[in-house]
Amino acid sequence: SADASVIDAKKVAQVRSAIEQGTYVVNAEAIADKLLANAQEMLNRSTS
Repeated sequence: SADASVIDAKKVAQVRSAIEQGTYVVNAEAIADKLLANAQEMLNRSTS
């Protein structure tokens, strides 16, 4: 989508800085929730 190509430069800089400082924390629970939601959506689409 068009929205996906928009890059938030400030956010990228913040994340890059956190990674360089070793303070970047991945929220595994949020990632898992999104993966499950996407999988559920795909299953719903394929069965209907």
